[in-house]
Amino acid sequence: MIKMMEYMALGKPIVAFDLPEHRFTAQQAAVYVPPNDEFAFAQAISELMGNPQRRETLAEFGRRRIRTELAWDFSIPHLLNAYRAVLPAPAGAPQPSSYAGEINIQV
Repeated sequence: MIKMMEYMALGKPIVAFDLPEHRFTAQQAAVYVPPNDEFAFAQAISELMGNPQRRETLAEFGRRRIRTELAWDFSIPHLLNAYRAVLPAPAGAPQPSSYAGEINIQV
């Protein structure tokens, strides 16, 4: 998953096995092949190598998805809310209901 995100951030087209986590992350930034079908994987790479316009379409979708949906700034509120849901609040500390855009960590 991390490699897929890196490829998207770098604007690289992707060939991936058709798995739920790949579909969720890459969406239209990837060409999907049946899981564990190495021959189909190699064919998809070969087809992409011969189609520069398709490569650029996949790459641009991936870059845009990272910038507008998957960048760290978009993950912070979800992670903080998940931590708040499972970890007890420190005694006497206010418990904000959602991410306010700034993190203040006190040790």
